[in-house]
Amino acid sequence: MEIKEYKRGKNINLSDESINFYNNNGYLVVENLFSSAECDEIIEVVSRHATKEYACILNMHRKGKLTEQDQRHKTPEVMEEIGETSELALDLMKDRRIVSILDQLQEKTMQEYGRSATGHKDKFIAREHVGLMSMILFKKPETQYASQAWNVHQDNAYTKNPYGLYITAGLFLEDADRENGTLFVYPGSHKENILPFKPQISYREGEKEQPGNVAEIPEKYKGTEVDVIARKGAVMFMSGNTLHGSYSNESKNRSRPIYTNTYIPNGEEFLPGSTAARVPIPLDE
Repeated sequence: MEIKEYKRGKNINLSDESINFYNNNGYLVVENLFSSAECDEIIEVVSRHATKEYACILNMHRKGKLTEQDQRHKTPEVMEEIGETSELALDLMKDRRIVSILDQLQEKTMQEYGRSATGHKDKFIAREHVGLMSMILFKKPETQYASQAWNVHQDNAYTKNPYGLYITAGLFLEDADRENGTLFVYPGSHKENILPFKPQISYREGEKEQPGNVAEIPEKYKGTEVDVIARKGAVMFMSGNTLHGSYSNESKNRSRPIYTNTYIPNGEEFLPGSTAARVPIPLDE
């Protein structure tokens, strides 16, 4: 297929109301950030590399990692597709619509910790973010991974940034609701540190296993979870410390693909992870 010229979009200015919502709740859904046509192209491109069961694909922005995961015979045509997808994925990670928003959402947290580029606490210096990881979850109906329902977990339980500055941006490539396996979140839980958890396989797990480190949910959050209802083209920004999970896809004809990039301010501590193999990617190149 011919991939259209991808443009990284323009900076988005959030309202004070949106920033306050994120600061209070630990997540924010920004509707209509991407067009329906952009979503269609992204899902068409990444689907070329899907397994028969439409398992998760990690780090599509890194050609070498995508080459490892693509199960097809590595013909010149397939290698060209891998190169095209990696280029598109890297541009998506660097998209100004996403990056400009997460810069605004993280500013208050960095100010509170007085974090500078050198780690000094006497002067706050805003820092650029770097990308760490990309991931696509298809949740294609009537496949093994359609039944995938993530345990309640914190993303930062994997990266262990001590200041909770790890952040995710998930692009909904189709409408998402409870029927087709959307996420649910625990508002305000981002104000907690990394909670105790039971480790769980979270990448291409067994057919009857559910992914996500199982967090111990404090009593005050039990029963407060909120379903994330999002339209195609929306992006959900979420603090790495926010408790969340997801439902299985019970629909017979609707997928719930979500394309996620993760970020952290440049110079912050994080664990790379043996499977995720997170590597800082500059976003201004």
